[in-house]
Amino acid sequence: MREYIVSRIPPRLETWWADTRSTLWFLPSCATVLGVLLSSLAIWLDDYWGLTTAGIDSPWLFGAGANGARGVLGAIAGSLVTVIGTVFSITIVALQLASSQFTPRVLRQFTSDRINQTVLAAFIGTFIYALLVLRTVRSATDIGPGFVPVIGVTGAIVLALVCMGLLILFIHHMTQQTQVSYILSRASSDALDLIDSYFREEIEPTPDLTRRDYAQGEGQDVLSSSSGYLQHYDLDYLLAAASDHDLTIKLIAPMGGYINTRQPVARIWSSNGNRDHLSEAGEHVRYAFVTGPERTMYADLRSLGVRQIADIGIKALSPAVNDPTTSTQALDRISEVLARAGALESPERILYVDDRPAVFLPRIGFDELTAIAFTQMRHYGRGDVVVMLHLTRTIERVASLVDKQHHPVLLRHLELARASGILGLELGPERDALCTAVDEAIDRIGNFHVGNRTPVVPDIVQEI
Repeated sequence: MREYIVSRIPPRLETWWADTRSTLWFLPSCATVLGVLLSSLAIWLDDYWGLTTAGIDSPWLFGAGANGARGVLGAIAGSLVTVIGTVFSITIVALQLASSQFTPRVLRQFTSDRINQTVLAAFIGTFIYALLVLRTVRSATDIGPGFVPVIGVTGAIVLALVCMGLLILFIHHMTQQTQVSYILSRASSDALDLIDSYFREEIEPTPDLTRRDYAQGEGQDVLSSSSGYLQHYDLDYLLAAASDHDLTIKLIAPMGGYINTRQPVARIWSSNGNRDHLSEAGEHVRYAFVTGPERTMYADLRSLGVRQIADIGIKALSPAVNDPTTSTQALDRISEVLARAGALESPERILYVDDRPAVFLPRIGFDELTAIAFTQMRHYGRGDVVVMLHLTRTIERVASLVDKQHHPVLLRHLELARASGILGLELGPERDALCTAVDEAIDRIGNFHVGNRTPVVPDIVQEI
């Protein structure tokens, strides 16, 4: 299969923009600039039209004098400073709660939430607006002619009313946002978006390629020049390097993986067998890897798409939290994500240059996603019969929704769940109940599974 990928903007810029949008400073900074511009516009309109409070007879416009304008603007600016501090305090408490109660990987949900950013931006922008309008208010006894910005004060009152409405929305949204069901729903929605962008609806045949089809001679490793988490591949740059230097490139480092300095991240071959220019070409390939201090949600299905849901369930099983119900909810969301991935096809990630396979990208498969989803959940939940029974039902539900080619790996996880329960459950009746549930699930999956199910390995306990 042939896959052509063209980035609209450079991946480094795209990664920076994605990180910037998920911060709490970007939108408030834009609102600060907007507050300065709006205040300047309002003052200019008042001065241009020559509006004075003496001639104002409209209930919709500010009609008091200079002292009244100072009082209104001062009250708005002072109260907003207090509210901004309160909002920031609530946000920090929510971040601390999410980090300790769930997992640090969900903090991005709070910082990137548009409602949180908009509320902070509106408060800060209104404060700047009111402060700048306040400095232009002059009474007749002051030096120079009196000036009361009618439009400016009216705008400040309107913005203050909008801020009060946003404050009510923020309180409601924050109480909803700290609920585990909302966090799991947001995490699963992000994971499903990543799956839809990566997997394919139709199963296409894998191209029959041999080594002579795309590479000749011995390859050369490309070593990383920096350390950090792999956040992005610059596919356009890789295609350009493959075309300019007549290369075949195989990427080794997976998306979201940690890369050490001088670690092999790719292997390159010369398509014509000439190795003289491989060192120079390796410098071009090395530049295509974008690393950073943390994993990003963008294109990181392995690390964050499934991992953050599983981590919430694992954290709930810790003695400090002890909330197995949250673990069962996490398993429900995991089943939704795995069912979507198992119903689609993981593509062979091959990019072509001049009708030849030139760039081979790491492939994420269903087996790897199930290992991330179930392995640690099975290990830490093996002492709770409710969690283990729910894990069994989750695996069975996923098996009923995915293609039959994925049933062997799910049957394997059922066998491992049985072995984990035998080791972890202290009461005999609980162990018997789990073994019975696993046997029944295996039988039901076997009714529509083609071929023999995966046999039990005698030393299966060593894999736990």
